[in-house]
Amino acid sequence: MRTGKLVVLAALVLIFGLTGSADAGVYIKMLNHTDAMNVMGQSSPARDDTTVLWMSGDMGYQDHGTEGVTIFRGDKQMIYLVSPETKSYVEVSLDPNAPPAAANPMAAMMGTPTVTVTPTDETKKIGDWDAKKYVVSIAMGPMKMTNDHWATEDINIDAEKYQALSSGMMMQLPGFAEAMKELYKIKGMVVESKGVVNIMGTEVGNWTKVLESAEKDPPEGIFDIPEGYEKVDMLRPGR
Repeated sequence: MRTGKLVVLAALVLIFGLTGSADAGVYIKMLNHTDAMNVMGQSSPARDDTTVLWMSGDMGYQDHGTEGVTIFRGDKQMIYLVSPETKSYVEVSLDPNAPPAAANPMAAMMGTPTVTVTPTDETKKIGDWDAKKYVVSIAMGPMKMTNDHWATEDINIDAEKYQALSSGMMMQLPGFAEAMKELYKIKGMVVESKGVVNIMGTEVGNWTKVLESAEKDPPEGIFDIPEGYEKVDMLRPGR
């Protein structure tokens, strides 16, 4: 995927971390929409992507479709960013004492992120879920986002594990892990979100909604790196 799309996607999904326990298998299907954009002379059409999430115990799997796959392994203190297109993957350690990862070219561009979560008293019913509204603002270098998120505590999912799974590549940015702590003000899983991303003065609308949620066993081997995939220091643009 294009680097800009990766930044937008990762920043949008990082707000889905929540509370509860994921000892039983949990399956979630989400629909993500991004409006058409034209940034620095590069145009992208509007797009809709489906994200599929599986979590079980201390393991997680998130398939972003054309955006690639993220695997969370709490037992190994590791996140894997996987590219089915290039049959390669990158390791991101969750161990605070691990040596720093290879230099990430996004780091210099994005700088230290700032995250602000403002809880509100607004509530509404979304599907079968009782949801509460949170206003989330994120600033990272030339990109600023403001989103209204509706979160429910009716879905059984683990907060810290999902935060790490959803934010894999962004965890490499300086100060990102610290900024993520603000997101724990969100109680429950975000089942509906709508907002605007401002990229160097260009505003791009987006929305996300959960289509399905169920407790069931994940497919066998889904939390493992596929056989034959090559470990690399960095996924190339286009992942």
